[in-house]
Amino acid sequence: MALSILRWGWHSGLGIVTELQVRLVPLASLYGGRLTYASADVPAVLRGWFDWTRTADPRVSTSALLSYMPDPRIDDPRPQRGLTLRVAFPGRPDEGQRLTAPLRALGAVIGDTVDQMPAREIPRIHDDPVDPGPAWIIGAMFTHADTGLTDRLLDLWGPSGDLPFPAAEIRHLSAAAGIDITEGSAATGRGAAFLLGTAGVDPETFYTALPAAADRIRAALATWLSAEHNPNFAGRPSASGGGAPAWPSDIASRLAQIRHRYDPEQVIS
Repeated sequence: MALSILRWGWHSGLGIVTELQVRLVPLASLYGGRLTYASADVPAVLRGWFDWTRTADPRVSTSALLSYMPDPRIDDPRPQRGLTLRVAFPGRPDEGQRLTAPLRALGAVIGDTVDQMPAREIPRIHDDPVDPGPAWIIGAMFTHADTGLTDRLLDLWGPSGDLPFPAAEIRHLSAAAGIDITEGSAATGRGAAFLLGTAGVDPETFYTALPAAADRIRAALATWLSAEHNPNFAGRPSASGGGAPAWPSDIASRLAQIRHRYDPEQVIS
């Protein structure tokens, strides 16, 4: 038996690990990469992607990176709207091309890296920086997506948004992400349809502009927010001291009862 203190941003608690099972999945290669669209087509592509997810093959994982910042590829210092779809499909390239063809048809594609790749190169799909750096992160989960959510996201990450978060990623959740074990568990976030994550990287704003902006984001998206969250994306508290809940109230209550039973004096905090 092992004891583990779990801390995710402003969440903490006692975890008792009694068993760990790992199942390896044979995956030599996959079909994946990024599709980047022309700035003028971003609204149509975002709406089209949300529509596409309603009937998407559950084997295809996608996320949308929505940004409003200067584009280093063009000689213009003004912020530009950007949208990149990240794609991963663990199957044959011909089937991957067929399944992702509707995504390529959503708008003018100005960058396409989606192709068959060795599994060891999966990090190329997101192409995140490899060097460590400071970041102030918040996240949220959505119960559903509709035209209203699309419009609100475009407002937040656009000329009228004025956010200190230059980009936001919206991940489509499906297939195994929503399947729990038969007897149920305390794993949270399975009932949501999408996961939002955004980060600020200027340390001078970590305790000022970013917490206030987090409040604005959560208020603007309140209609679509889920009552649960993935703790890995729970992020930091907002200026008002709140934040995205890690667990729905019923699961949080059950976990609190278990913790009180095994650690009534809260020796491990």
